[in-house]
Amino acid sequence: MNFKLQLSLLFVLIYAILISISLSLTYKAFKTFSEEAFFDILEQKAHITLDLLTELKEDDTTIKHIIDKSSLIKTNHEKIYVFDGNNKLIYENGNDINFNITPLLIKKIRKDNKTEFFIQNGFQVCGIGYNYNNKEYVIIVIAKDSFGEVKLKNLKEYIFIPIILTLFLVFIAAYYYIKQIFKPIDKLNTAIQKVTDTNLYQHLEIKSVSRDLNQIAINFNRMLDRLNESFESQKNFNQSASHQLKTPLAIMSSLIKKLNPYSKQEAENIKLLYDENEKMAKLVDYLLLIDRLQGKAPIPFTYFRIDELLFEVSEETEELHDNFALLIDIQSDENDEKNFIYYGNKILLKSAFINLVNNAALYSIDQKITISLKAHKDNIYIEFINTGIYKLDDNIFTPFIRDNKDPSISGNGLGLHIVKTIINFHKGIVSYSFIENTQKHIFCIKLTKT
Repeated sequence: MNFKLQLSLLFVLIYAILISISLSLTYKAFKTFSEEAFFDILEQKAHITLDLLTELKEDDTTIKHIIDKSSLIKTNHEKIYVFDGNNKLIYENGNDINFNITPLLIKKIRKDNKTEFFIQNGFQVCGIGYNYNNKEYVIIVIAKDSFGEVKLKNLKEYIFIPIILTLFLVFIAAYYYIKQIFKPIDKLNTAIQKVTDTNLYQHLEIKSVSRDLNQIAINFNRMLDRLNESFESQKNFNQSASHQLKTPLAIMSSLIKKLNPYSKQEAENIKLLYDENEKMAKLVDYLLLIDRLQGKAPIPFTYFRIDELLFEVSEETEELHDNFALLIDIQSDENDEKNFIYYGNKILLKSAFINLVNNAALYSIDQKITISLKAHKDNIYIEFINTGIYKLDDNIFTPFIRDNKDPSISGNGLGLHIVKTIINFHKGIVSYSFIENTQKHIFCIKLTKT
């Protein structure tokens, strides 16, 4: 979940809490007002009933008819009880409802001699203690405000549906507003992602309405300028130094070849000197190659067959490792020839594959190297496999890092770094693993077709 969505949801949550509290208080106030209004009606009903009972002299049926006509409420859930001073029921009118009137309730109403209101089992109850001609009466009116319940239910629906709709609209508005606020920051983030040592010209446009964001854009552009200047200076130095070294090293190699040793010791020293000079020359070549891969000059890509490239690598390396057996194992989905076609720089990949073969030859103990090629519709997997005694260092792809377990193996620690740089340049992945039980070194390359 991105930050803009989190802020939008937080804004909606705060709004939902505030509006819920406000509407809850409104609902509670309306409910209280509705209950109080109904209690007033029950109280008036009780007084009218008592007045009619004490003033009229007609028979019970006539009184009931008059009281019904005088009712201020029309409900199917209504009951009136009138008790004398001995708690004897002297009048009853209304529907049969499930409500228990206890002597304790009558006693409480008579003792307090005031109007009692309460709600029990969904019924609203009004009890009044009444004195007339030195006679005590207790009248209890029980009713259910069905109309009020319907109004409260409708009010809930009227509140709930608009809240959901409003929250949805608030979320859309908040997300849109926050998105507009974060637009300059998104541009900054996109620009940062595009910045590499070969692309330091991704400057931001300075046109935001926010002064703070403008300042961020200005500082970002200035930082890119400083980085670009530093990288250019470093690259120019590397190129200049490498080219300056290349010529004298070539001259030295030529002169060393012309030396005529007078003894076996001198011959060994000359050979050692020549080997070290060749190492330096290769190191310079590697530095120039890395600089080229990291430079701005475009490197051409073409379509070619990976299997054919591996056979070329095999032929060229056989001369250097004539005592080694190199086997190429090729597999493909559905034997589709198109699976072997790859779009890249053939020369660079060839250099990477040769480096891996040379590396396998250095650490192999059985003088066998296997290259496994698996071509699929979307990806190509190439494995360079040889048998070794021990696992190589975990940092073997780091420049100038060599495995020091066998001091007899020479090198400058740049070969595998070159491999990784070339494969990364092709948007591929190179990895190393060692299988303990079979003592197999495996360098795996994954190339994704574009």
